[in-house]
Amino acid sequence: MLSFFVERDGRLVAQKLAVSPWTPTKLSGTAVAGMLARELETHCPEGFIPARLTVDLYQPVDNAAFDLRSTVVRRGSRITVADAALSQDGQQRVRATAVFLTTGTEPPGQLWSRDEPLPVPPQESAVPGGTPPLFKSGDRDWSEDFAANQNADRKI
Repeated sequence: MLSFFVERDGRLVAQKLAVSPWTPTKLSGTAVAGMLARELETHCPEGFIPARLTVDLYQPVDNAAFDLRSTVVRRGSRITVADAALSQDGQQRVRATAVFLTTGTEPPGQLWSRDEPLPVPPQESAVPGGTPPLFKSGDRDWSEDFAANQNADRKI
């Protein structure tokens, strides 16, 4: 999250990577959705896995400090539901809901798995706070250029 947002005086502020590529006065929807998903993930109990994430971006988020709140709506033995909301100037602009389910035993039969190993980014990209996130599309090389990976290829 540090590459995209930092906390200042109890509020979150966007870093350069979270700003919209269309206008510097707004935040990118992907960065906002990712930040909400990360916040909701903090409510995932041990032994549960995320099953669904819904993000409603119903008002643009200004490139200014904002408040983030989250709460557990329901916590049961098999399901947990959590909500998060982003507010600016006392007005809620974005909300998200995550559903977490417990895992169970695998059904009988063979589980499909990929034969080839997944690509791994270069080691130098693992330096905390060092480089921006890396992106990869299809058979292209890893790149820091988010825009170059705006295509229909599979993403990593």
